[in-house]
Amino acid sequence: MKKFLFLLAILPMFLVGCSNDEETGSAEYLVGTEWVGINDGVKVSLSFTKENGCVLKASSLTLWYDYYEKSGVIHLKPDEYGNYDFDCSINGNVMSIFNSDTKKLTYVLSKKK
Repeated sequence: MKKFLFLLAILPMFLVGCSNDEETGSAEYLVGTEWVGINDGVKVSLSFTKENGCVLKASSLTLWYDYYEKSGVIHLKPDEYGNYDFDCSINGNVMSIFNSDTKKLTYVLSKKK
């Protein structure tokens, strides 16, 4: 019985030590920026309008996304079911946007403002 109680006493210490080392955070530095490019002849823009919201426009399509930064990658999660998640990497004034599932490069956008 004492061994069982001892295990119950030390178990929380092990569980506390097993946290996720990759922090998820805000990417506030993107608020107010706009990124533009052309994909297969269609103008594409991505505007970060608030701390955790952005809008992707391509032709007549307008999609809203929530976003967060994790391990240096900006993750876009759609507000509506059925749309793709994207992972974005920024190198200077160029943003590369990849489909989160297939890892295929989808858009390359340049910083407009």
